[in-house]
Amino acid sequence: MSIKLYEEPDNHGSGWVIALVIIVLMLFVTAKCQAVNPTKVDTMLCKVECIKKIVEKSSTNGKSTKFYAVYSDEKTKFSEIIPISKNVVDYINICKQYSIKPYLGIKLKNGTISSIVRYKIKFVPK
Repeated sequence: MSIKLYEEPDNHGSGWVIALVIIVLMLFVTAKCQAVNPTKVDTMLCKVECIKKIVEKSSTNGKSTKFYAVYSDEKTKFSEIIPISKNVVDYINICKQYSIKPYLGIKLKNGTISSIVRYKIKFVPK
């Protein structure tokens, strides 16, 4: 009669497969949660003739200046005051000086108007 002081290992070892499946599911769920609500930034073409004027507003302490474009499109019955950067204001003024039509875009962030930006048109050769 012999007494075994150890147990023989069970060769059915499916524990590592279950652990691997759980890890893969956790990675999949984490990736899905990260991509649920991404910020969507889009740009639409701005009609330059609908910009009625550019308003310059100084801050209360006088250190910074903000620019706004008064955008009014009678055809679509859309009027809005849209923030615009100093670089875009300079671009518009230079284009007017040389009688060039500026290409501008209205930047949308999650469907809300964010600002007016320079818009680069992609030319495709024929």
